[in-house]
Amino acid sequence: MKGIVIKEPAKTMTEEDVAAAAVYRAKAEEARRNEDRPEESSALRKWIATGDPEAVKCRKRWIAEDMEALRLKDMDPDEDTSDWRAFEAKEFREFWEYLYPKSFGNFKDNTRIPNMLYTDKKSSGGTAHPIRTLQVFSVKVAGLQDGVHWPLQVFGVVAARDCLDHNRNVIFQRERDNCQMIHKEI
Repeated sequence: MKGIVIKEPAKTMTEEDVAAAAVYRAKAEEARRNEDRPEESSALRKWIATGDPEAVKCRKRWIAEDMEALRLKDMDPDEDTSDWRAFEAKEFREFWEYLYPKSFGNFKDNTRIPNMLYTDKKSSGGTAHPIRTLQVFSVKVAGLQDGVHWPLQVFGVVAARDCLDHNRNVIFQRERDNCQMIHKEI
């Protein structure tokens, strides 16, 4: 249901959690200062796992700072921004390639995490927690533009990314020579 947020009860932090949070926070902050993205990401995940609510706030703040830094980069005045969606896609890719390649590989890499990994059991690492999800049930062709006609030959990649490894979770992938034919329903 739209607009409903389900929150887990806040974890009570033990003395060990508080001590671990302080250590991982210091490691994350140092790694950030040194621009060591893999270490920053690792320490931040461990800090979040301690249950310290400040860790999630810090992660969101750092992501916002990184996005703002990319936006403030000198933009090429000759760059074509007439196709806003293409421009936004390019900006997202540049942001991803700025943050994640050392930790997670190439932008086009698919995730190696199996689907439904934590469906029946909790994460042993303590870093998994409920967040927003997306589930695709169907896609409807609402209309066709000039020059496009039935049957449709559908190919390409539709993928989503998550916060576990930031790699592609492929929803649909077909090559042009193995396209999916979609016929008009009457």
